[in-house]
Amino acid sequence: MIDIKALESLCRQRDIKIGLAESCTGGLLSSWISAQPGVSSFFQGAIVSYARDVKAGILNVPGTLIKTHGEVSLPVARAMAVGARDVLHCDWSLSITGVAGPSGGTPEKPVGFVCFAAVGPGFEKAVSQR
Repeated sequence: MIDIKALESLCRQRDIKIGLAESCTGGLLSSWISAQPGVSSFFQGAIVSYARDVKAGILNVPGTLIKTHGEVSLPVARAMAVGARDVLHCDWSLSITGVAGPSGGTPEKPVGFVCFAAVGPGFEKAVSQR
């Protein structure tokens, strides 16, 4: 689990603000973070973009990207993180999108397939986990 005190210390030392874009987690990560005392000094907030329209309309994920790669993909996760960073005016952002189940999986993207992305100054990385 995330060590909030260590994250808070790092963010305060470096004057960093963070934000999230969540899809399959439905806001659970941001809820957990925001329940910790002191996080308002570095946590800007989160966009829960469960719906495609929210990914496109609020996070500015291009519709062509969603159509080409699907909502659960590394390119969309990256675009969600970039969008969250821009909308929330933060330095670093993390996104999570995946197939939560119990249905909806495919052979290529089974239930439990999740894509994560992190973006910050001079850094972008997206990874997937099954």
